[in-house]
Amino acid sequence: CKRSFMDWACSVCEKMLKSGVLPEGEQMGNIITWFCKEGKAEEAYAVYELAKTKEKSLPPRSVATLISALCKSDGTITFAQEMLGDLSGEARRHGIKPFSDVIHSLCRMRYVKDAKSLLLDMISKGPAPGNAVFNLIVHACSRNGDLDEAKEVL
Repeated sequence: CKRSFMDWACSVCEKMLKSGVLPEGEQMGNIITWFCKEGKAEEAYAVYELAKTKEKSLPPRSVATLISALCKSDGTITFAQEMLGDLSGEARRHGIKPFSDVIHSLCRMRYVKDAKSLLLDMISKGPAPGNAVFNLIVHACSRNGDLDEAKEVL
């Protein structure tokens, strides 16, 4: 039953994307969150992109959920990184989880320079990084054998 509902929902969303007709922001956020929970982050990202082009305002929690879902796959981390740039105001100030998820994924993929760059961006523009973010980068630096860079982060 769940599989047939998922297939139906995917076809409805596909038609919605092709037609360019979108519901309001809160409903769009629910669609994005639902796709993410079902493991379809790329489809959720397509909905996000369309909402962005149509200048629809999405709930910050749905955007954070999508960023976290995109961070689970090495192939979609660049999308999550781009989305961080779209966060502003309250969403950015309170968005420690999406930033931490992206840094964690970058460190997992051994893109320590990108993670460090994002850390510096967090320090300058917010949100304020927590100890866990510093620990992730220091651990990734030490795992790569770059102890001088790890000390620099501290």
